Amino acid sequence: MKAITYHYVRPDTLGLPHFRYLHIDDFRQQLDRFVANDDLVEREVFFRALESGAAPARGCVLTFDDGFKDHFDFVLPALEARGLWGIFYVPTGMYASG
Repeated sequence: MKAITYHYVRPDTLGLPHFRYLHIDDFRQQLDRFVANDDLVEREVFFRALESGAAPARGCVLTFDDGFKDHFDFVLPALEARGLWGIFYVPTGMYASG
């Protein structure tokens, strides 16, 4: 099982010509390709693998680092539209410390 990690996923970023990101349309195409090739591990299979310690030999999970607003605005709707899931790593230190 592999993890595919994403950071910035958004529409065009005007005014930031050197900013590195994945365009939301390209992300949607990647999701469609994963679905067509049956490459994504189902959530229940992932949780069973965590409990048993035996990960599937094939497939991948999608992870999203740093809790960006992009993930809520663009990634989550794209996943939900396809009935998919992902692991979102949201830093909480700043929130917890005020």
